[in-house]
Amino acid sequence: MLLSLYLVPALKYPPNPPAVSLDETIKQRTLLYLLMVVLSAALFVGAIYLGRRLVERLGAWNATLVAAAGYIVAVLVVMLILPTIDETPGPLLDASGNIVYEGFPDDDLYEFRLFSLGTQVVMWATIGLVFAALASRLLDGRRQEALAA
Repeated sequence: MLLSLYLVPALKYPPNPPAVSLDETIKQRTLLYLLMVVLSAALFVGAIYLGRRLVERLGAWNATLVAAAGYIVAVLVVMLILPTIDETPGPLLDASGNIVYEGFPDDDLYEFRLFSLGTQVVMWATIGLVFAALASRLLDGRRQEALAA
């Protein structure tokens, strides 16, 4: 889920600090990002379905590789079709070519994106671990009931 719901969409539309982008484009940027998330998730589900359908013909390993390649190709096509948004302010020059404003600091942008990734990794790892613990309890309870019967 981390891959399809965060990493892939973030490759096309990386997270930016609020002060970096233009206020006039927030609706467009948000809708494009959400579209990328939905398409990535749908393509991921499609790749899993394709992989499961190909297991009997190709074997598990080859079916997984074909499904992964299909997902990558489909996502690349989607990324090429969707418009690119690049609003990070660069340096401003005056009439003589001198830098008046250096633009948004690269280090700050890098750290913001790195911390955004870290937050997502912690969130999805927590969801996965909690789900695994709860699913294990549920399955163990059902297993105990089946053994008792």
